[in-house]
Amino acid sequence: MSIDCHTYIGHWPFRQLRGNTPRGLVNYMERFGIDRSMVANINGVFYKNTQPANEELAAAIKPFSGKFIPFAVINPSYPGWQHDLEVCHEQFGMKGVRVYPQYHDYKLTDPRFEKLLDAANTRNMPVAFSRWLVDSRQHSWMDIGGELSLDDVVPVMAHNPGTFLLLNAYLYPIKDEHLRVFREARIYFDTVNATITIKAWSGYDILGLMQALGSERFLFGSGYPFRDPVSALVRLDIAKELDQRTKAAIWNDNARRLLRI
Repeated sequence: MSIDCHTYIGHWPFRQLRGNTPRGLVNYMERFGIDRSMVANINGVFYKNTQPANEELAAAIKPFSGKFIPFAVINPSYPGWQHDLEVCHEQFGMKGVRVYPQYHDYKLTDPRFEKLLDAANTRNMPVAFSRWLVDSRQHSWMDIGGELSLDDVVPVMAHNPGTFLLLNAYLYPIKDEHLRVFREARIYFDTVNATITIKAWSGYDILGLMQALGSERFLFGSGYPFRDPVSALVRLDIAKELDQRTKAAIWNDNARRLLRI
């Protein structure tokens, strides 16, 4: 089985996306041999109240039983998010949370965000940060999102006991203090920006980071439909430096352990 930890449905207001429906996502999965995808609704990034986007996601994926692992988009600065999280977890069966402080206008030091982390941890729901949704070099002049840096997210991971997933991981510049937190906290990384050919932390060098942290921290992620998935698929498939056991962990085993499935 292969699991993609980083996909979306929904609309992006600044450029046209293709394959951004459940059917389009399933077509991508069938084409490349992906069995299940962790998915969120992009619309929740732009709705002031994110819960309608979660409701849209739950309804949209219902005809595709077993294909999707839904994640809720939660905005802790919006009143009633606790009830939304309860509904997403208990009624919709959502397995994790994705947060977008860049778009929902709160700081990661906000006490309301800490309450969200506590609530997600109580429910055993990993919290996924996305460093960006589109490369800042290609963003629209109307896109206010910006980027989250390691200095933004690492202190949060260091001081909260939950489980975290870093999407669009770009580990540069990486510091010794970052690595210490990575070793001690429950943090996973997608492979969207992973590289084996560049022996540096920029990008990132997955072999170097595996030597530092072990192979159990990495999940295959495509970033679909924002990114063409072929490059992410090819990098892992042709990597002679990774044995079959390690590849199986990245494609499947680590995600199953993360989500308790």
